[in-house]
Amino acid sequence: MLASTIVVLLSIVLLVLAITGQLNNYVQPFFRPIMILTGLALFGLGVWSLARVRLDAATAAGEHPVRATSWVLLVPVLLAVVSAPDPLGASMLGSAAVGGASTSMGDPQAQRAQQLVRVERNPDGTIAFPELARDEVNEITLEDLANRFYFGSKEDLDGVQVRVVGFASEGAEGGWFLGRFKIYCCAADAIPYQVRLEGLAEPVSDQWYELSGTVDTAADAQWPVLRVEETEPIDQPNRPYL
Repeated sequence: MLASTIVVLLSIVLLVLAITGQLNNYVQPFFRPIMILTGLALFGLGVWSLARVRLDAATAAGEHPVRATSWVLLVPVLLAVVSAPDPLGASMLGSAAVGGASTSMGDPQAQRAQQLVRVERNPDGTIAFPELARDEVNEITLEDLANRFYFGSKEDLDGVQVRVVGFASEGAEGGWFLGRFKIYCCAADAIPYQVRLEGLAEPVSDQWYELSGTVDTAADAQWPVLRVEETEPIDQPNRPYL
């Protein structure tokens, strides 16, 4: 009976996470319908099992005590309710727990380059990305900005005005960055994208910002640099991952 109750509780937790959108903190949104169907199936199975247990108890002689080890099944339910984790943030940038930042998983830039092998090339061998406007602010993702910096023409990117969204994080050697993760399936395969910031006044770690500024490709050989001109703190997006 306890096991059936746990199944019902787990199904309710799963349905709440899927319906409220909190599931986006862990997996891609396209899993949401699958999780809702799974939650409904588990709920139906749990209710049916409870009904069967009550029916058997009513017709059988004696009682069937619950084993002490069965209470271990409550652990995942309590964890999901009490301490559901937030999406990956500043503390995970550069962590070996993140697939894109782990040296054991290979160089993240090499992984990105493999995804861009079948694209048009410039005469110098760099990737020919679509041209950005010079007379207006370009709304792009941190992934697009990073790919253009590492694999495209720095000359085409330098001096361009962009608007990007991400969370602030302090670098290991000082300075501040704007970062965001991309996931293909779930948080376990996350790849981080970052831009180094110049001119962001009083940043707060893990605070989400919408920043506008000018890209400087000559200031740092390792990172694209954004010279911030406009700052707007924002709430965490409903879809925190790219």
